[in-house]
Amino acid sequence: MPPELIDLTIHCAHDVLKILAKRIEPFAPDQELLPGIRSISLPGHTPGQSGYLLQSADSQLMVIGDAMHDPLLHVQHPEWTSLGDARRQQTVKTRRELLARLADQKLRFQAFHFPFPGIGYIGRDGTDRFEFVPERWTWPQDK
Repeated sequence: MPPELIDLTIHCAHDVLKILAKRIEPFAPDQELLPGIRSISLPGHTPGQSGYLLQSADSQLMVIGDAMHDPLLHVQHPEWTSLGDARRQQTVKTRRELLARLADQKLRFQAFHFPFPGIGYIGRDGTDRFEFVPERWTWPQDK
């Protein structure tokens, strides 16, 4: 990445942190933050990156943030990293563990950078590889 872009990104992040400093409350991985919301450690892309497991009595949704950016590249090839992955070896390890967890537990998840609506499941393709199974989105019906 160009040094100017890195500098701009760092400058903007510092400015935002100054504004929000009094409102930020640190938390640990695997901690219940509010009833039904648990932090999940997903390091690699950025230091301290977290996801969130949202749980109700009868459903779960994991929000994985930037742990993966593309449903074809990063699901089928978790070893392929992006320019923005700060710690590439950790990113690969995190992705592999995350994909196995999502597939094994049949957890519904949301990824910010996946195509709209970015919600679905991870399946296994019969080998040691994974595939993204998007959830079909439809307009809500009037009742």
